[in-house]
Amino acid sequence: MEWATRYGLTDVEQVTHFDPQEMIEPGDIVIGTLPINLVAEVNRLGGTYQHLTMNLPAEARGKELTAADMERYCAQLEPFFAASQDYARAEVLVGEWDNFNGEYGPERDYAVRSTINTEGVILKLLGENTDTRNMHIERIPGAWRINISMDPEETTMQVSLRDDGQILYE
Repeated sequence: MEWATRYGLTDVEQVTHFDPQEMIEPGDIVIGTLPINLVAEVNRLGGTYQHLTMNLPAEARGKELTAADMERYCAQLEPFFAASQDYARAEVLVGEWDNFNGEYGPERDYAVRSTINTEGVILKLLGENTDTRNMHIERIPGAWRINISMDPEETTMQVSLRDDGQILYE
């Protein structure tokens, strides 16, 4: 905890048993040395994970470290994202086309958030003063269904791309 305070972290809570289902809400930040399955669960629940990494020599492993020890071993936080094969969530920053340079410029503060599971994907454009609809893409028998709406049950803006090449507007 002393190292976290020195590192500039405030409002930090140390826990002895971590249960993501009971503790994580979207936007929460988790810091630690968690196993990969718990990192994936933190990310699935909308949290972010910062892994505590150090250049720890063999003789220091398994011992309680002081803040000074952690600084000596170059302790730092690194963001990690993990996902299971059945579920993934990611945010990708997007820019705006720059005609002068002929490339995308990352100076625009926009992101595309994707949430993926075995049934399909939801895409959402995020940014300042941007109120967009979700795009739901799901696999249905013989086709991919694309639905641009606030709700996957709403079908006012829906199209199906069939495996045989036909496009159906539903």
